[in-house]
Order: sequence, then structure tokens, then C-alpha cells
Amino acid sequence: MALHVGLGPVFAYEWLTTSRRWQYFAGRSLFVTVLLAVLIVVWWSEAGTIATLRLNHLAVVGELFFYAIVGTQLTLVLLVAPAVTAGDICVDKSRGTLLHLLATDLSNTEIILGKLATRLGIILGLVLCGLPVLFLGALEGGIDPEALTSAFLITLGVGLLGGSLALTLSVWCRKTFEVLLATYMIWTLLLVFNWAWKVLALNPLPMWAEAIDPFWLAFAPYCSPGATDLGDAGVFLVATMLLSAVLIALAAWRVRAVVLGQCDKPWKRLRTPRLLGLANIIRKLPGPSLDFNAVLWRDWHRKRTSRWVLAVWLVYGGLALGFSVLVIIRHSFGRSSGELGPFVNSFQVAIGLLLVSVASVTSLAEERERNS
Repeated sequence: MALHVGLGPVFAYEWLTTSRRWQYFAGRSLFVTVLLAVLIVVWWSEAGTIATLRLNHLAVVGELFFYAIVGTQLTLVLLVAPAVTAGDICVDKSRGTLLHLLATDLSNTEIILGKLATRLGIILGLVLCGLPVLFLGALEGGIDPEALTSAFLITLGVGLLGGSLALTLSVWCRKTFEVLLATYMIWTLLLVFNWAWKVLALNPLPMWAEAIDPFWLAFAPYCSPGATDLGDAGVFLVATMLLSAVLIALAAWRVRAVVLGQCDKPWKRLRTPRLLGLANIIRKLPGPSLDFNAVLWRDWHRKRTSRWVLAVWLVYGGLALGFSVLVIIRHSFGRSSGELGPFVNSFQVAIGLLLVSVASVTSLAEERERNS
């Protein structure tokens, strides 16, 4: 209890309520189960058909273990860390409890750090659960313990930055799915930066830009031997910690002014379609009737496009359209597009489905939070 009091009453309350939720225990168990399932799939696909396993076979399987475990863990942390912290401020704003906190003697820093410390504990627990699985794969050989340590530090930095970014965006966003859409789009831009640079630019990519991609940095000990070491992973972790500190300082500085401003001004419909001359067309579009489905009619007329959602979809549409046109132009002039075409298709499907599913899975949760 002394630790809870030292970190503030917000942390004490959040930690007490969060630690009793079975969903987090189930999430950690599922996380480890997925990692172990990946190990089993890799083993049976690569070593299950070999009658006599030799040391070189085990080394090859161990390297595949590294790719599978680290890739799966990084992907899950990229998705889970923002989801854990995205609703911290948004849910309290919709319930009205954040205004009650602002009316007390608690400072902005105590509120933000109290909520963040609880969520970071969840993320840290998730990453630590996967650590034994990582080093379990090293028993097969072919996995460098230094590479595993680097991957752990990189995963920790990704979880820290993803959680801090989502919490900061939740100060300005009104709904949880808006925070997730914006966070996932920022991660997408960072992940495709290196690839887009290599496709469009002629000069070589600098080392610091290569290190922006956590997947490249984690896989570099095998993909580019000698290009990185444990110190680069440490630098990545320190950089994410500093950037997270800046984001949290920004959130603590603006949370009171933004929340009070949003309460004073009612939510207004975005007028961007009118600027584009589409308002009359949108009004004439057929919609569901009240007699057909009352819930569908309510959501059809109640849903309002925010600037955050519009910006995310415009960025996604611009990237998809731009690279699709680039593939068509290269193919038309007889130039080989290499992996550009398959990458564009996979980008459109994977990222598009992710963005659509975010709004779908959070709609019922928001209704539950509003008791509607």
C-alpha cells in the first residue's frame, strides 16, 4: 500500500480495479499460448519430416524459431499496447468521472501518470510472459542469446511507446476507436517508411532510419549480420523512453484545458464534406428505415465522422492509391515491380481490415460504457 500511496491515489485505484479483472489474466495466458503454438507449428513444419536430426538441422530450426517468436511477439505488442491504454481518458470523459478528478486537488501529472503506470504494468507483464518462451527456443541451438536480449529490449520499447502514444491521443480524441485508428496509422507509417524510401529514393537509407523499423532492428542479427548489436537495441529503448516522456508531458500539460474545452463546446458534425460539395449528395443517399431496424436507423443517423477518423482514412486511401498507381505505371512501361505489387495488395487488405475491425469491436463497448 505504501507504493500505491507514493504513486498517487489514481494509481492506487486503477491498480486495485485492474488487477481484479480476469480479462488480463486470460490475455497473458493466450499470449503465451500463441507463442508456444508458433513453436509447435515451426517444429513440425521444419523438423517433423526429418528422420534423424543433426546439429545443423537444429540450428536451422532454431533460427526459424527466432523469426517466428520475435515476429509474433512484436506484432501482438504493437496491437495490444495501444488497445490497453486507448480508453483511459476517453472512457472517463464519456462517464464524466474525469471532470470529478479535475475538480479535486490532484494535479494533471498525478492523473496522467497514475493511469499510465497501471497500463504500463499490464504491458510489462505481457512482455515478461513471453520472455521464458524466447529463451526456451534458445535450447535448440541456432539462436544467439544476445539477439534474444535485443529483441526483448525492442519489444519493451515498442510497448512503452505504443501505450504512451495511445494515452496521449486519448486526451484529444473523444472515442476509443478514434485513438486506435490514429495510433495504428502512425505505426503503419513508421513500418512502411523504410520500404517506401527504398522504392522511391535513389540514395541509400541511413542507419538511423533503418532502426526506426522495430522488425528490421530485431531481425538484423540474422538478416544483416554485424549491422547491429546489443547497444543499438539499448539506444532504441532509450529513444522510445524519451519520446514517451515527451508525449506524457504533453498529455499532462493539455489534459485539463482540452477536457474542459470539450465539455463547454457540444460535439458538432464535421463540415468537411460541405467544403467538398458532397453535402447535398450525402443527404440524398438512401438509408435504413425506422421500421426495418430501429438500432440500425439510430446508428445510421447518430454516427458522425470526426476529423481523426477522416484523417486516418484519407492517409490510408492516399497511400493505397499512390502505390497502386506506381505499380500500374511500372508495369505499363515494362519495368519489373518486384515485390511492390504483392506488398501493396497485402498492405491494403491487412491494414484496411484492421482499421475497419477497430471501429466494429469498440462500438458495443462504448454503448456499454454509456449505459445505453
